[in-house]
Amino acid sequence: MKRLALVGALAVLLAMPAAARSYEEARNLCLGAGAKPAELLAACSVVIDSARENRVDLAKAYRKRAYARGEQGQLDRALEDFDRAIELDPTSADGFASRGLALLEGGNASRALADFERLVVLRPNNYRSYYHRCEANAALDRLEAALADCNTALKLRPDYFLILESRALVHLKAKAYAAAIADYNSVLEEDPDFELPLFGRGVARLRSGDRAGGEADIARALKGDPEVAEIMAKRGIRP
Repeated sequence: MKRLALVGALAVLLAMPAAARSYEEARNLCLGAGAKPAELLAACSVVIDSARENRVDLAKAYRKRAYARGEQGQLDRALEDFDRAIELDPTSADGFASRGLALLEGGNASRALADFERLVVLRPNNYRSYYHRCEANAALDRLEAALADCNTALKLRPDYFLILESRALVHLKAKAYAAAIADYNSVLEEDPDFELPLFGRGVARLRSGDRAGGEADIARALKGDPEVAEIMAKRGIRP
């Protein structure tokens, strides 16, 4: 039956005029799954320019194109698309989550926090809402709020070790070095070569007086990813 349905759908598609067929192909690429960023950029532009879709699907097309533009380093244009997506569908949690992450990546933690505040309202029982807000609060050095958010996220998803990495960062910024090391240890039990927690644990060890252990962790982290020091510096952490 599935084969017959597929054959029937293909026959309908081939019977369409070329322009309509071209639009259907673009729509499927844009609103479906699995397309590469360059494909998304082209296909979603066709969907957006056509203005044939309802507001929800058009908002999705803008979000997908924003993702593609972000992957190609066009952050400003990606944010324009995210803004338009939210205008079209202000009830979409995906819109606020995606724009918030783009803003956080671009260094605008204050605006990112506002988006994650809205995300918590739209998805109050989803661990990612609190996890992302924890990251924004940590970037703004709102450490008590960040810790509370990370703890809530862990209650909702205790097996997601990336939340522990964010909580470790909060502890490190708060100079709670023993707590930071404990969280980093838990993350590294899951992924022993993960450079961010290796570097963070190294800094925590250095600040705790364990120079040999700290230098060893940082050296391992830099060997795995030479850019990890720059990434952590953007998060406010330097040896």
